[in-house]
Amino acid sequence: MLLVDWPTIESDGVAVQETEVTLPAGVPLYLALNTLESHLLDWTVDRGVLRLTTSDHASGQLVRRRYDVGSLIEQRDISIEALVDLIQNATCEESSSPWLNVHGVGGAVSSIESTLAVLQTERGQREVAALLAALQSPGPQVYVGLPQEDLRLQRALTDRIVSVDFQDATLQEVIDTLAQETGLPMRADESRLAEYGIGLDHGRISLSLADQPLPLVLDLLLEPLEIAAVARNGAIEITSRDFASTLLRTVVFDVSDITATIAQKHQLLDAIQSQTGDEEYGPWFAIHGDGGVIGSPTKGLLIVRQTDTVIAQIDELLADVRRSLIASPRAEPRVPNQMETRFYRLPRQTAEDLLVALPRLVSAGDWNGPIDALIDPSKGTIQIIETGNLWSTMFPAFGGGGFGGGAGGMGGGMGGGLFQFGGGGLGGGAGTANQLGDTGGGMVGGFPPSPPNFDAVLIIRHRVAVHEQIERLLNKLLFDNPEGSDAYGGVPNAVLPQ
Repeated sequence: MLLVDWPTIESDGVAVQETEVTLPAGVPLYLALNTLESHLLDWTVDRGVLRLTTSDHASGQLVRRRYDVGSLIEQRDISIEALVDLIQNATCEESSSPWLNVHGVGGAVSSIESTLAVLQTERGQREVAALLAALQSPGPQVYVGLPQEDLRLQRALTDRIVSVDFQDATLQEVIDTLAQETGLPMRADESRLAEYGIGLDHGRISLSLADQPLPLVLDLLLEPLEIAAVARNGAIEITSRDFASTLLRTVVFDVSDITATIAQKHQLLDAIQSQTGDEEYGPWFAIHGDGGVIGSPTKGLLIVRQTDTVIAQIDELLADVRRSLIASPRAEPRVPNQMETRFYRLPRQTAEDLLVALPRLVSAGDWNGPIDALIDPSKGTIQIIETGNLWSTMFPAFGGGGFGGGAGGMGGGMGGGLFQFGGGGLGGGAGTANQLGDTGGGMVGGFPPSPPNFDAVLIIRHRVAVHEQIERLLNKLLFDNPEGSDAYGGVPNAVLPQ
């Protein structure tokens, strides 16, 4: 059953009766209905009734859902607070499903033990469910909530090789010819193009190329007109470049093969934000004050919300990193039972408390006592040194190397300081070190506050496996996230060279 909400449409001033609205053929009905948003219209389903109304009205129709995330929290070692932050920053467009905490109006997320209570539109609820499913069963690259039709089109875009010969062609002729050559559905977003004074009869488009990738051909054809092509609602849609830059996708990347340590993960976060995107085609919120976000609230996964252009750049960067790691000499793997000494820089009071508590919390019974006359070399030792600002003033550049090294110029990034927050980039300098997140590790934009006063050092000698447990525990204590803070990285620490 179909119901057109004429009273709301008229009261909101949407003049659809003066506009010819044609739904695209050959795509699922819900994708065809999604194209109505260019006419400020949207749709909802309530008790089997399909209702056409205005976008403003639909964005205010909120429903409640509960999600049991207990198994996800246990499997991924992620806090429920981090999940709340992630959902509100990595899902839902402001225009259709805003969040109250992010946009000042709209839906909300709250947590009750291991249950999330979500108030959001039906469209927003689908995105939330898709994100939780992607975190539960990630792949190398998972697009969150992207319709299969659009995903197939996106992949087809990168696969197609075309030859073109346009001489003073109109935009409509270009679209029709490319659709015929590629076999891909293409259409014009006429209402948005009209806002920029571009009609389908816009002529004088000339380009001759042989056997070139379709994305390159589209860029060369469309960029001079300040328009762009995006896979959307079951077709390659030609729309304004400004609108295309606001279309953000959420992608979950599995980077467990290139981020064996927390430090490497934060170096990768820095590299992505410093080496991809720009203010025009894909800004980063942490750098430009608007745009995409990135975070890593759980081990081995990156969650990115960005434009198609920047996601393609991230794909390329990750491929470069993997090639670099294959080509460069590998460091000797760290043996879990090998003893090593690490320096953990901490606030003095925290370090004093941990001097007593840590041997009880991690690998209990496997430590030498503070007054043992004979030291058992197979057991751990712990001591504290108050430093004030000694380390930061004496060794400001005593940092680690970059991520990887060798091929592709990906190695040799700047480490910063012996106990640097953030971590260096992958050959691109120190990066921003301003990852999206508060000290709790959530994906929240803006520049982070100053770190606490880290004026003491815990010197701990223990097995590598125990140090890994210690690092995660300290990150949880300091940043409420075992993986550390996306703003600062992990707890500052360094290994004493053997």
